[in-house]
Amino acid sequence: MLFRLHISLFIAVSVVALTTPGARALPSTDDRARVIGFHRGESADLVLVVGGFDSGVRQGMLCTVSRGGVNLAELLITEARASHCSALLVKSHPNRAIRKGDSVSVKSFKT
Repeated sequence: MLFRLHISLFIAVSVVALTTPGARALPSTDDRARVIGFHRGESADLVLVVGGFDSGVRQGMLCTVSRGGVNLAELLITEARASHCSALLVKSHPNRAIRKGDSVSVKSFKT
């Protein structure tokens, strides 16, 4: 319960930041989603991503965060809104930190 409240609060604060006059999402040169926020919590690390439900992102999707072709982390989408989503950091490389502007893509599995 407390964890869900924490996620909702993170989304609400981020939405306010994105809809404030003068604020805007990071420019993108392609159609990939981008990291726009990161919060290191006591029980979990949360990531805010620009690119949401309207872009095909759905709750429960597993995504990869990368920069310059190097995979940095894996995310689990916890909530998707029209233009952005929130995710839990589920796996990360100890020497590679996530930063604003990192690329996020849906992880695909080969069968």
